[in-house]
Amino acid sequence: MADEQQHNAELAGITEKEVVLLGLLAEEPIHAYGLEEKIRERRMDQWTEIGFSSIYRVLGQLQGKGLIETELQHEGQGATRKVHHLNPAGRQALASGVLERISGVRPLKNPFQVALANLVHAPYAVAIERLAQRRTEVDEALEQIVAIERMHMSGPMPDEEPLRTLRRQTSVHLLFGHMRHHIETELRYIEDALRFLEEQGGEGFARTEDE
Repeated sequence: MADEQQHNAELAGITEKEVVLLGLLAEEPIHAYGLEEKIRERRMDQWTEIGFSSIYRVLGQLQGKGLIETELQHEGQGATRKVHHLNPAGRQALASGVLERISGVRPLKNPFQVALANLVHAPYAVAIERLAQRRTEVDEALEQIVAIERMHMSGPMPDEEPLRTLRRQTSVHLLFGHMRHHIETELRYIEDALRFLEEQGGEGFARTEDE
């Protein structure tokens, strides 16, 4: 029992980057370059810290923990490539890492909130201008998320098995739906904030030297 508890604790302690790569490897055995392509195509940098420079290091960590297997795949003209795939321990670790991150609401620590808490110390006109600029940027980000979601919710990819299509579309709907709702909420908030501040007319804000 003690060994099982220790094993479960180790599985629950895998990092976010390890969960991301385990999730990609759960789709199919793949080499590091293929992982880079998936990360780029899915714009994963928008919702996780995984980067191209850390792929090889994280793969090494996963292999060291016994969560993935690696084999050499021979290609044309004598070239070889390392192909990585999950083993049963890796699938268990992936499930544990996912479940660990579902429950528990973590407080947001956003530079935007620091700015909001101190906005009255900035010149009113400039603050309004910057908020309007942020509204434009958030609106553009929403358009990008919607476009990516639609692209990945498309029908089966070439030679894609029905189960893999279902899993892909389910993941896309859950992930990008969550991102879209957050961005839509921030967009509504900024519009409400602009109306509120414009109704105030700058009362209580810092004054410029010309005012």
